[in-house]
Amino acid sequence: MFLENGGFSGKGLNSLQSSIKNIFVSYSWKQKETASKLYNFLKAKGCNPAMDDHNLTYKDRLSTFMESIRASDYAILIISDDYLKSVNCMTEVLHILNERESYSRILPIRHENVKIFNSTERMKYIQFWKTQVEESTAVIENLDRISTIEESKKLKIISRIYQDIGDFLITIADMITFTIEMEEEFLYSNLLDYMEQE
Repeated sequence: MFLENGGFSGKGLNSLQSSIKNIFVSYSWKQKETASKLYNFLKAKGCNPAMDDHNLTYKDRLSTFMESIRASDYAILIISDDYLKSVNCMTEVLHILNERESYSRILPIRHENVKIFNSTERMKYIQFWKTQVEESTAVIENLDRISTIEESKKLKIISRIYQDIGDFLITIADMITFTIEMEEEFLYSNLLDYMEQE
């Protein structure tokens, strides 16, 4: 009852229904259950969430779906270790960062296995993507140019992730965020309150 009445903010959770929010849910497939739970909750609150497992059908293109980020009011990032090592997830992040006022549109939730709060922890992810770039470059150099057109495109994306992930991690580490478990326990009230204030 306390949370339904808005907790300390005095703003009820149901008040979001008066203004439909388009929300992109970005997640690693290993966090699919968590993402689906959040998706269903947002849907029940009158929001318009989008996640690939719910919005795509047979032969739809993931790359096209990622473009729908631009039409979203917010992007909820369920950040886990797998998320930060996924090309698809980090490509979604790049799409978000390309948009105006991206900082205000990012709503991160972190998995407890994510360690990004000091430079040593962040460097592990930067090193991971450096290795991905080096390995992809080595493979492409040993093949003819025509055979590697698609792989070259992928290398370009990986290189961009490598260049930008450090700044992204610093941005997320600087935000006050909560774990998935805490958000679920308090019915995502932090997310809903933030969207209502905007």
